[in-house]
Amino acid sequence: MVLGAAGCGPVGYLQQVHGKAREAVTEAKRAGAEAAAPYEYVSAVEYLKKAQEEGDHAEYQVAIEYGRRAETFAERARKIATTTTTEDGAKGSSPGVPPGGGPP
Repeated sequence: MVLGAAGCGPVGYLQQVHGKAREAVTEAKRAGAEAAAPYEYVSAVEYLKKAQEEGDHAEYQVAIEYGRRAETFAERARKIATTTTTEDGAKGSSPGVPPGGGPP
């Protein structure tokens, strides 16, 4: 029973940090969150780094918490980026073309 409980920390760490949090940060980046939501995106990236650092020191519960924070910020960043992209598209602007049209 003790061995089973000891395995929960590393397993939970891997699932949260190397699974959910990392994937959420990747999705935020794909959505363009670096530009659209820099605070949220950078927060997610830094929390993910800290989670990995804590995991390297076998502080699994702390790492899991940082991983959750990374995931939360990444999801916010992705949502902001997606909303910004959708609103820009709805306004009829094209990528690379400033509002009001292109050159005369």
